[in-house]
Amino acid sequence: MQTRVESVIRCLNAFDVDAVLAQFTPDAVIDDVSVGDEFVGADGIRRYVEQFFVAYHTASRLLSIKRLDNRN
Repeated sequence: MQTRVESVIRCLNAFDVDAVLAQFTPDAVIDDVSVGDEFVGADGIRRYVEQFFVAYHTASRLLSIKRLDNRN
């Protein structure tokens, strides 16, 4: 799981939207409580990445990670 998260972060920091999308399944959902919205599927995730990472030149890094269940 950590490898996948680090890969997504690398893609986000490179502002490579297509590479970010390649990390997710077509039906993935990002629920970002900090913006109070849910981003569904490839179109939603594209909008999320473009709006909050590319537009603001956001840089991310992994501080910690904890698995809460047995899902991959």
